[in-house]
Amino acid sequence: MLCPQFDLALQAVMTHGDTQAIKIDTPDLVWTTHEIIDRLEKTCSHPRPALYLVRPDRLTEYDWSCSDWQETQELSIDRSVEVLENSHTPPAVFIFWNNEQLMDERDGMIAVRLLLPQIFLAYRPTKKLIVFLEPLGATYPAVVTPYLSSGTVAYPTRNELVPMVMRELARCHMTALPEQADQISHALLGLTYTRARELLHLSLIAAQQPFSAVTNVPGEAAHGAASGTLSGAFSGAASGTGKDAVIAQIVETLHREKEQFLAQTLGMTILRPMSDDLPMGLDGLMDDFAVHRHRICMEGQEREKGWLLIGPPGTGKTLVGRYLAGQLGYPAITFEISSIMNSFVGQTEKNMYNYCRVLETFAPCVVYIDELEKTIAVGGEADGGTMMRAMGILFSFLNDTQAPIFVLGSANNLDPRHGLALTRKGRFSQLYWVDLPAAAARQAICRAAFARQGSQLPESLLEKLAQETRYYSGADLSWLCREAEVRRKFYGVDAESRDFAAILFQLVQENRQRVEIMKNQYDALRQWGRAYCKSVGPGPDA
Repeated sequence: MLCPQFDLALQAVMTHGDTQAIKIDTPDLVWTTHEIIDRLEKTCSHPRPALYLVRPDRLTEYDWSCSDWQETQELSIDRSVEVLENSHTPPAVFIFWNNEQLMDERDGMIAVRLLLPQIFLAYRPTKKLIVFLEPLGATYPAVVTPYLSSGTVAYPTRNELVPMVMRELARCHMTALPEQADQISHALLGLTYTRARELLHLSLIAAQQPFSAVTNVPGEAAHGAASGTLSGAFSGAASGTGKDAVIAQIVETLHREKEQFLAQTLGMTILRPMSDDLPMGLDGLMDDFAVHRHRICMEGQEREKGWLLIGPPGTGKTLVGRYLAGQLGYPAITFEISSIMNSFVGQTEKNMYNYCRVLETFAPCVVYIDELEKTIAVGGEADGGTMMRAMGILFSFLNDTQAPIFVLGSANNLDPRHGLALTRKGRFSQLYWVDLPAAAARQAICRAAFARQGSQLPESLLEKLAQETRYYSGADLSWLCREAEVRRKFYGVDAESRDFAAILFQLVQENRQRVEIMKNQYDALRQWGRAYCKSVGPGPDA
């Protein structure tokens, strides 16, 4: 969908003969260009305006008679600017792609930078619409911005993807119910329109290869599968069961490919929700979740915006994000802060801006940001403040957006002297101190860890183990139980025997010094966290 600012600019040009210029930030230059062509075709009467696509080294004119671009002329950008300035065939629309670098006051081209001032100061009605299409987050110098209106094109929504999905299925001689097309559209959320169409098209082409995965479906679907292609199985699955299986395979493929693409481009990971295993030892946090659940992922500024969990590593902060997402039924999304860093000037901020726009397409969702203290450690003089600016973009977006997005942040080693930027009131709805588990929680964690290994220990042994593992984190305990179980099976001893108890407590003794050193390293943060944040549990001494 085009932004409304484009329609206003086009109306001013076509109705009043004005010259208008607009900068549109878009995640998809190609599709936005197609949208502009479609809008001109629907709203402009014959003869339609001359349409040019201007790129740094070429100029292309659109031929309305055959609905296609003419042969490209190899022209430098300054020559293309001359074509624009000398165009006397009103109306005319010029679309510029990727001109941020050419607009740069240090390394750009003065002919491009002064284009708008020269046109608008000429005081002659030329009936031109100049459209600058830029990737999300692009900035222009101050000499240009007074002559520009601006707008942003968002990533396509689920409803906007459905017509494309239906067309692509039809091209492969497939039909789908609206709810099935909606499933496919949901699998494509977070991608640009062009990338979504390309991914779906490639998935359907691959599906035309000899197909055997649905040959075990019943009835008419099995008859269709006998044709040896997915489209055969799809058309034969009129009864519904086989068709659902085919749709499920397409959706699974799209989810997998999309997750790989987002991980490569934005460092974004879609976590698998965990709704069954309640995080242990975090009773205070779970109580607050019950109180505020109705305000999490609601729309508007009155929503519960986010929680910041501060505490030693291995205390279950990541599990909380997966658990809350599972309870709410929303996707849980995480990303590595280091993944958005880029050596090119301004690119890190653009990556973050792009990340924010992708989040909007997943809403309602839970966003988990791990190790937020790295924004302090990486930022500052080391990178010229780049990371702090990028995180400023993220926090401003999360504070201003009306989208139902809930943020769960974690910090393992926050320096109290520098952490006030993250922990100030209003940035997060709640601040929590997540300490090492208490004895009762340690016992429950060990019981669950052994149960996952298929073993059941006597409660007396679990109680003694909980007493001996003071200052062990949840991650330490899980590792301890797994390692003990591996050794038990290797030596062939029974889980209730004294030999296994000896193996277990030998492991405890071997790791005691390391655990106590880790505990001591966090004593200062522990004192600050208990005073400044709300504790989610009684702590390891209880």
